[in-house]
Amino acid sequence: MLHLYQQAKAVKDNKRKKRFCANEIWDHNFKPFMVNHVGWNSPTPELQSSLAYSITYDKIYNALPNCRNCFCHGMGNGPFG
Repeated sequence: MLHLYQQAKAVKDNKRKKRFCANEIWDHNFKPFMVNHVGWNSPTPELQSSLAYSITYDKIYNALPNCRNCFCHGMGNGPFG
C-alpha cells in the first residue's frame, strides 16, 4: 500500500483551476484498487478486515490535498464528513 500512499502524496491541487475535489480523486484513482486489495475482498488474509481498510483509507485519503471550492460533503475530511 506504500505505493498508493506515495501516489496520494504526489497529487497536487492545481490552484489555476477553480476547484479541487479530493473525493473525486479518491473515487477514481484509489478506491477501485482499495476495494479489491484491502478489507473483506483482500486476497491477503492479514488485510481482510474493516479495521485494515479503515486504517489504510485514513492514511491514503489524508495524504491528498484538501478539497477546495468543490462543495462536496467531505470538504477535506473524507467522503463521510
